[in-house]
Amino acid sequence: MNSNSQLGVSVDCVVFGYNGDSIKVLLIQQKTQDGGPLTESELQMALPGDLVQAEETLSECAARVLLELTSIEGIFLKQYHSFGDPDRVRGEKDKKWLKTFREFPNKRIITVAYYALVSLHEYYPEASSFAGSIQWVDVDKVPGLAFDHNEIFRYAVTTLRE
Repeated sequence: MNSNSQLGVSVDCVVFGYNGDSIKVLLIQQKTQDGGPLTESELQMALPGDLVQAEETLSECAARVLLELTSIEGIFLKQYHSFGDPDRVRGEKDKKWLKTFREFPNKRIITVAYYALVSLHEYYPEASSFAGSIQWVDVDKVPGLAFDHNEIFRYAVTTLRE
């Protein structure tokens, strides 16, 4: 069985932060491995996310993702939707980045999305693992994101407003 016919599961987290005046979303900047083939212009902003490990639940994975990529822990995360388009990885930048970080970069991945709402004054994220940097971005100024993360983000905004 080739890697295209296997399925993987990931978790992506949309963390909203508020400060009384505005709502922001936490985004990571992808990074490349030392000496990797990606240039700075090929790295993209993304939601914090990763593959689910065999021994963990979806909720455990969501908590691990935030801890490992952002150093945030102990927040309430709500599962809100899954995303399974077979063509989730569309762009050449996405494919190239996956080749540097995944054993099977062509494997189809279904993601389960979580969101959280936190006070900006209580959480100070720090980038680690494959997050090169991290920033709070105004929800009205979110750039084009990696993979299908703009769709995941928009669905979270709609869910939060309901």
